[in-house]
Amino acid sequence: MSAGAYDRRGSSIAADVDAAIERVVEHFEGSDLALRLDVLRALSAQARLAFETTRIREHLTKHPVSMDLIQGVTSQSSVYKTLAERLTVDGCSCDYDAKRNVVMSTNVRWTLEQKSSKKPTKKRKKAATAKTEDKGPMITKYRFERARQEKQDAEEEGQEETLIKFTVVVAFGDDDATPRELLHFEMACEHSYPKSYYEDQQQLPSDDEDDEKSEKTQEKEDEEKEEHTFGEELIGFRFDNEVLADIGAWMGADEEQLDPVDVVSFLMALPTHEDEWVVDERVCEILFQGGMGGDDSEEEDSDKEEEDGGDESEPAEQDED
Repeated sequence: MSAGAYDRRGSSIAADVDAAIERVVEHFEGSDLALRLDVLRALSAQARLAFETTRIREHLTKHPVSMDLIQGVTSQSSVYKTLAERLTVDGCSCDYDAKRNVVMSTNVRWTLEQKSSKKPTKKRKKAATAKTEDKGPMITKYRFERARQEKQDAEEEGQEETLIKFTVVVAFGDDDATPRELLHFEMACEHSYPKSYYEDQQQLPSDDEDDEKSEKTQEKEDEEKEEHTFGEELIGFRFDNEVLADIGAWMGADEEQLDPVDVVSFLMALPTHEDEWVVDERVCEILFQGGMGGDDSEEEDSDKEEEDGGDESEPAEQDED
């Protein structure tokens, strides 16, 4: 993938697009509203954001989890469909360096549909209606980092590992001066890309491969297969249930009877990271199944909460830093 490479020959509608751009430029220039370069610069930026907005909207309608939520299969609430149709990308970037390390950031603005105001019969109802209608946007800021670096405490000199970081920060309204972290996920992998998603682990190695591998390497790979780690290690994980509760309140969790599991899964379904790492599945596995090094105590705790009348679907906070 070459960043910043463009070729008009790759589009069959290039001539029509050029004509449309020229009409827009002439409108701003003719009205003395902006210079030609300023208009083209603005068009370039807005076109990128419009493209990302459409891409994310379409992805949500195809992702197996968000698709079922939007179509009302796993939830009767219409809020997921509303959010998917009204979301916009406020900012995005994708930067690769010479070593193919990458930093991706995406800021997504979510807005709720304004409910029609009805004449209330009581003052209390009027106040409640005004509070619902005054809800501002929610902004989620996703950041994904992948870097190949020298492995710490390596057995051999020159060994490298891939470090993956993924964070989600949430702000309510444009004036929110203290955005809060919802999620922090960090893992290390011995391979450049996840081995478990590119190789059939059930396939036995050939005789030639056995001859090439040393006994030490073979034992290490066998151990990885047995533990299903594939050379991956969870380094850090944080999840703030209070932020999740605020998100649910903003979405109208009480009125819509929203499941916190569905809320998290929906927000994680966005294509804001490299597909190979399936970060959304990894995070949900940790939160709801105790995977990637999680213990069985979470399941026991959730069962206890259910007996005590608590919400068993509320994700439990973990911190492995």
